[in-house]
Amino acid sequence: MSTRELFDPPARRWSLLYREAKSTIAALLEQWNNLLLKKSKEEVYHRFLFDYAGLFLVRNYAIESMVGSKLRLGSDYVIDFVKTWDHFSAGIQYEFIEIEPPWAPPYTKKGNPSARLVEAVQQIDNWRLWIKENRYEFHRLFPFYHGGLSPSERLKFTVIIGTRENSRQWIEKRNGFAEHHGISIRSFDSLAENLRMHDFSDAVMPHLMGGWCSFEHSIELANPFFKAFSDEQWRAIVFSYKKGGGRIRLEELILQYREYNRLAIEFDKIRNQIERKLDQGRNVSKKPKKL
Repeated sequence: MSTRELFDPPARRWSLLYREAKSTIAALLEQWNNLLLKKSKEEVYHRFLFDYAGLFLVRNYAIESMVGSKLRLGSDYVIDFVKTWDHFSAGIQYEFIEIEPPWAPPYTKKGNPSARLVEAVQQIDNWRLWIKENRYEFHRLFPFYHGGLSPSERLKFTVIIGTRENSRQWIEKRNGFAEHHGISIRSFDSLAENLRMHDFSDAVMPHLMGGWCSFEHSIELANPFFKAFSDEQWRAIVFSYKKGGGRIRLEELILQYREYNRLAIEFDKIRNQIERKLDQGRNVSKKPKKL
């Protein structure tokens, strides 16, 4: 990327998604809402969230820098999604996310936890037990600085199940159930809220990176169109980072392994159209006036 592309408006300017390119987000939100109306297999929702992880699973890249998908805990368990939460001097927290279908309500008509919810909580209990029994392997996969966070705060567990419509009657019971089990339970509508409330900054400086990276990297790290990392990609990043002993910057590894969804191409088309209009305006202003 040239110096002109970095500094001239609109450059990559992700904040265009608030203005000229906001139709891109509106169309994606409509696609998501339509998907929630269907009774599809769980993998369909997972794949959608995998492809648009940077838009639905995070809001602010300065504190939520990495999202992984289908990360393996040994040969026994698979985590649907993992994302990092940066608490700055307090350290890094990992959120382990288990998803169930949006059409599966968290509670039955009689007010009991549904089979899907009970199964999800059992899955989380299995993760907890595995972590307790495999501390070395766990720290190899999730090695970043923990700072002042207590052991219980370093991990957050979340179940995403149902919608607001099929959860509304039992919200208080659901929240009490979540508190009792030390987890968070959210509906699929909360992911749409992430998209609506997204921080489309033109550049970010994630604290996870040590508080500094190049201006060019800070722009690309703010690119909201990234997919989640696969298990293979996640391992390549964290193992390379540890093996590098500080000689390899984490943001370079993140950008090296990142992949982007189709909206990245659509956004570039809009951005290029805006850039051409700006160039035309510059050329017109530079023409000598007739005497």
